[in-house]
This record gives sequence, structure tokens and C-alpha cells, in this order.
Amino acid sequence: GPHLESELKRLVPSDVSPIVRWSGYPGWCATTMADPSTLDGPSGLRTFLRNISAKTGSPASLCIILAGTNDLAYETDSQPIVDAILTLHRASHGEEVPTVAVAIPPSVWQRQNSDAANMAAEVNARLEG
Repeated sequence: GPHLESELKRLVPSDVSPIVRWSGYPGWCATTMADPSTLDGPSGLRTFLRNISAKTGSPASLCIILAGTNDLAYETDSQPIVDAILTLHRASHGEEVPTVAVAIPPSVWQRQNSDAANMAAEVNARLEG
């Protein structure tokens, strides 16, 4: 969060004051984050975005979603991961917040496990297409 905010302040016009609010879920899977009970729960994305809107009087300007990395250890098919990530994007769009998807980045786990690497590549390709 803080690094992104610093970089945005450097890149945007001086009359714009970007504020970055972030919520990280270490260890969470996208499939868990996309579950309806989680989306609307105290730590859920939809709740997070609604709180921003309630505090500021307008929706967030952008939601950047990086999800699916932890799912690689649990899923045997890429489609549940893709579906979960798309659900997160739809939830954000439902709150009138545009989104950007960040591809599942390379990891040590992927270097050690070709199935995980292949699944990450497949998820990224499906989201890009």
C-alpha cells in the first residue's frame, strides 16, 4: 500500500492526491474470498469497498486485484480460480468500482512444482483472454 501511494503521487498531476487503501489476505485463496459469505463479511471485498464509499461519499476510483496465488496449492483445475477472480471483479463492478487484474506472479512454489506453474499460466491466460 504505502509504496503504491508514493509511486502514484510521483506519477499523477500535482493537483491530484491519490489515497491508497489496501486490504491483504495472506494465506487466503481466491475461492474463499469470492464466497458470498466472505464477500459480505467483515473482511470481505464488497464490505471493504462499501466502507470506502460510506466514508468518502463516493466509490473508490479503482480496485487492483491480485488473487489466486494460494489456490495453486489446493486446486487441481484452473477454472475455479478463474471463476473466483472474476467474481471478485464483478463484486467490485457492482459497487461501481473499476478493476485491474494483476497476473499471478512467478514464485518459488511454481519453480518447484510444474503443475502449479502450468496452472498459474493457464489462469493468467484465461483472465487475459
